[in-house]
Amino acid sequence: MRLNWLKGFLLVGAGVAVGCGGSSNPTTGSSPSPSAPPPLFPPGSVLSIQSGYDGAPVAGADVRVGGVSFRSDAEGRVPLPNGASPGLTLEVTAPDFLPRRTRLTRAEDLAVALWPAEIRRIGLDQDMTRILLHQGTSGGGPLQAMRRITPGTTEIRLWPDATLRAAPRAMTALGTATERLAATAGIPFVVVDQQPAGGFVIVVHEGTLQTPCISCALQKTNGRTPWEVTGGEIYIGNSGMLHPGVWIHEVGHILGLGHSPRVGLDVMATAPPIQPPDFSELEMVTVRMMLKRPPGKLFPDDDADVSRSSVPSSGWVVCNLEPPHAGR
Repeated sequence: MRLNWLKGFLLVGAGVAVGCGGSSNPTTGSSPSPSAPPPLFPPGSVLSIQSGYDGAPVAGADVRVGGVSFRSDAEGRVPLPNGASPGLTLEVTAPDFLPRRTRLTRAEDLAVALWPAEIRRIGLDQDMTRILLHQGTSGGGPLQAMRRITPGTTEIRLWPDATLRAAPRAMTALGTATERLAATAGIPFVVVDQQPAGGFVIVVHEGTLQTPCISCALQKTNGRTPWEVTGGEIYIGNSGMLHPGVWIHEVGHILGLGHSPRVGLDVMATAPPIQPPDFSELEMVTVRMMLKRPPGKLFPDDDADVSRSSVPSSGWVVCNLEPPHAGR
């Protein structure tokens, strides 16, 4: 009995062996594993150091990648003969620009746009960058990390309430404001008459003495970080709603700008009735540079580790701009 059992076991085993290796279409070896992706910053990668203002190459910039030092050539180029590992710290210093500190994490990081430290013709200097982006809306106090809208935002939708939608002159002023905002930010601004299902939305209310404020803005920051603005609310007073500059001012707060001290020159200043009708060139440069940086950037231009950034305070910015006359 034991012998018969052993014979049966051997026959079954042989059948299995034949079934596995004796078919008419045998498989030889395992399927090839997918090839490893190419290195993100292979040897021979080239950094391009440029002005964030006009894209001009920055020659003679001192550059450190990890612990290795370089200097940009006449075309702003910095070849990396050994490449670089993702996550290395990149530091760039150059005359007339804010010192840059960041990390190499994406292929796009090889193009380094430096933030102008000063452009006298338009009134830009380090103090104005600090005031508009890091000082906080009340002014004074410790420097704050920079807030800005969600990176990758491709459209900003403004949803006015029924009262505003029924006011043709207010809608005309808003339409003018959205065109000017889009020209500065490089992002389409669209006025909608129904509540959007998603995306970046700014809800707009008529501001009165009975509302939380007459003219103000609220940044909504429930994104991936506390400094990422994902939407907002605006209150616009009766006379302010006729002035494109007031609309731009409040939306500017949603984008991440604070108040400017340059009365009569900047739309982000708080001094009606001489509210400018559009961003100044200084403000345009600030907005465009801001949108090149991630939320949480530290002053002057450091986003290498935004986890060091302090948690922001309330997103309410009360302005109460009430110019007596409509602007252009």
